[in-house]
Amino acid sequence: MRAWQGRRRPGRVLAVVVTVLALGLGAASGIEAQTRGATQRSTVAPPQNDRANARQGRVLLDRFAQRAGRALRLSPDQTRRLQNELQASREARSRITAQARVVRQELARMVRESSTDETRMAELLDESVQLEIRAAEVGADEQRRLAEFLTPTQRVRIIWLRQRLAQEALRQRDTLPADPPPGVN
Repeated sequence: MRAWQGRRRPGRVLAVVVTVLALGLGAASGIEAQTRGATQRSTVAPPQNDRANARQGRVLLDRFAQRAGRALRLSPDQTRRLQNELQASREARSRITAQARVVRQELARMVRESSTDETRMAELLDESVQLEIRAAEVGADEQRRLAEFLTPTQRVRIIWLRQRLAQEALRQRDTLPADPPPGVN
């Protein structure tokens, strides 16, 4: 007898998990962007801040993994594996986010300049869609790897924890002044 028999059909559960995952992906990819936005108030991170942003991202990820480990009562090995998987996914998402930022900037420039290059604009739109698909694939791959050592309930709770963290980052960003006071950098 299958574990799901008598409860829910796996297709329905999968649909719910995919929906929650999709919401979680947006929240997860937004965490880094929102955190960077809260500290820099810029759409593009200057190159000299790349290392600082990467370090800050690793620190936040480590804290999140530890927090999730405690909340889900994970073993030290599970927490370490969670941390490694989230780091690998974060790096992949960061690359995709950087590429998407370049595409959005070029599209914005073309619109501002009232460009008539429809072919290039179509290429950029297609590239944007492909980047969104790649981001979703990163999330799906992450979920497959997490399924090797976490239960479905634990994976859903991690998604919820990510959403809460993203919401906290948005709230913090919204409470910071848009520009630092004079003389503060």
